[in-house]
Amino acid sequence: MTWLRWIAIAALTPFAAMAEEDLPDIPSTLIADRIEIEDSGRIIAEGNIEVFANGTRLQAQGVIFDENDGLTIIGPIYISENDGAFELIADQASLSADLQRGILTSAQLVLNQELQVAASEIHTLDGRYTQLYKTVASSCRICGTETPFWQIRAKRIIHDDEEKQLYFEDAQLRIMGVPVFYSPRLRLPDPSVQRATGFLTPTLRFSNTLDTMAVVPYFIAIGDHKDLTITPYLSTSGNQALTLRYRQAFRTGTIEANAGAAMATQTTNADASFANISGAFALPQDFGLSFYFEEISDNGTLVEYGLPNKTRTNNSIAISRARPTEIISADLSYGEPLQVTATTTTDTVPSYIADAEYKKRLYPGGLGGQLDLGFSARSFYRPLTTPDDGRDVTRLSAMGEWSNTWAFGPGVVATLKGRATADAYQVNDDSSLNGNISRTDGIVGVELRWPLAKTGRKASHLIEPVMQLVWSPDTLTAVPNEDSLKVSFDEGNLFSFSRFPGTDAHERGLRANLGLGWTRYDPAGWSLNLTTGAVIREKDLGQFTGTSGLSGLNSDWVVAAQYSSGFGLDLVSRTIFDDSFVFDSSEIRLAYDRNKLNLSSGYIWLEANASESRPADVSEWTMDATYNFRRHWYASWNWQYDITSDRANEAGIGLSYRTECADIDLSVARKYSSANVTTPTTSVQLTFNLVGFGASNVDGANRRQCGG
Repeated sequence: MTWLRWIAIAALTPFAAMAEEDLPDIPSTLIADRIEIEDSGRIIAEGNIEVFANGTRLQAQGVIFDENDGLTIIGPIYISENDGAFELIADQASLSADLQRGILTSAQLVLNQELQVAASEIHTLDGRYTQLYKTVASSCRICGTETPFWQIRAKRIIHDDEEKQLYFEDAQLRIMGVPVFYSPRLRLPDPSVQRATGFLTPTLRFSNTLDTMAVVPYFIAIGDHKDLTITPYLSTSGNQALTLRYRQAFRTGTIEANAGAAMATQTTNADASFANISGAFALPQDFGLSFYFEEISDNGTLVEYGLPNKTRTNNSIAISRARPTEIISADLSYGEPLQVTATTTTDTVPSYIADAEYKKRLYPGGLGGQLDLGFSARSFYRPLTTPDDGRDVTRLSAMGEWSNTWAFGPGVVATLKGRATADAYQVNDDSSLNGNISRTDGIVGVELRWPLAKTGRKASHLIEPVMQLVWSPDTLTAVPNEDSLKVSFDEGNLFSFSRFPGTDAHERGLRANLGLGWTRYDPAGWSLNLTTGAVIREKDLGQFTGTSGLSGLNSDWVVAAQYSSGFGLDLVSRTIFDDSFVFDSSEIRLAYDRNKLNLSSGYIWLEANASESRPADVSEWTMDATYNFRRHWYASWNWQYDITSDRANEAGIGLSYRTECADIDLSVARKYSSANVTTPTTSVQLTFNLVGFGASNVDGANRRQCGG
């Protein structure tokens, strides 16, 4: 149903008895200063007319309907439909008696509160097509006689109401009033269309390795539930690339497939290609299935085109179910490093990993407390048969953990916890641990907390000392360590039974985990939290490296701080040091988000540790910032600096212009050598997005205001 037919319905439905064969049965209300029905059947309504019909509102000064001459509406005319999805303003409207043809003069349309089309005349034809003559179309908000940021001027626009398409004749795109593009024919979807075949927003890039490159994606809608995007990368240097993306939605899930190929660049010696497919589906009984498979030939070449940047391929398929007291999961994964180095040898990076796990939580009535049961299986497989380098491991494990908590005395909270585990291993291609290995282990711990709170007019304080005493045997049957190679020490695992992240390694011996936390809440809105603690052992069993912060009879001190200002500034810091204030690691992160400035910065320092594939100290500073320096204008900056090497790893600046009708981004990035690229690259990227034709509107904060 065309827009003008809606006008007729809104205007005539109150008189449906006079032309009931033409109008649907739509409840409506008519308000006017005067209504007259002549003996000939001619209907005249005059003065401050308002008609409400099925979500459509019409305002006009006069309505005249004659069965022979048709319908005439005297303006100014204003009609709105579907809560602003369609708005029309015109001086006058005339429709034929059958309501299939009509003319509006000096009309302006607003579609989906985004696209405005002004025309000297609007004609309708056959209840489907609307023709607009001498038109100006823009999604920019127009204030008075000012020139919109962008506009499309055309001799004629035809709107196909059935296909939801706009066809332009002699179309001219103007930016700030300056013609920049002309096309004798142009087709665009109307703003109500979410998916339509056609070109997507192009990107223009400039780099020292690929010269000027245009990225021009073309979207093909293959029905309601699947689509294909073809993206050529066209470079003036002669280097080209092409990517494909296919997506399909099913009743219970989705899949997405990507593929691409790229020619060798000035700094790479080989053509490259990649392909991947991923999906997620809901299965019966609350189970979910997900998968991801990929293949990459030469990642260094792909990186220069801005395509997948990876150091390792990952292929996996998983099924899982999570319920309040139960978790079931199983997955199979395969991967391999794209660049084999001293830190990516096959003995530390398995090719195939299979996992299965079942966890159940119970609340036993007689025993009280909480009982967690777990069963798991894991297998690591490496295709190599060389001893040690090709070690294969399969493990079956069972675990039971019980805990209960009591409060007594002056607010002391006590927790008793015990855990028992059993593991069975089969090991191949390992010169020292070949064969079948089994082990059992137990651990018991008691924890005391004494939270002390004080509330005053100036501030509220919470101090909580914590002491945890944990015992497990000093010795345990040796097994291959596949999942606990890297150990971290922080406030998050200060009170853990074991600081090892996986199952293969268990923390041993009698030890006390001691800590103190203090939090201050200020009425002004800011808060500060400090946590510090350490681990004291009966014996040094040599389980941890010196740089982990956990070695020796007494561990190093971990100190963590969190500050929230209440006005957009947040600070997080963590430091590990020994009794002599020799630091093992230090990390600080700062974030500020207020008014026009968004800033995040971080610094990290880690001491060299060969067992954690860190042959040299790491000292790095990163910073990202965005500043709205003027309405609609944003400047951005990112920087990553390697302090140890005294050089930048990456740097970039950007400038953006954002309004309700346009989103323009210009960025310059400099990437220095990395694992995938040995030659530094500099690239410039320009993206120009006109909002209003199948593009979502930008944040309302950037909507321009008239008169200010």
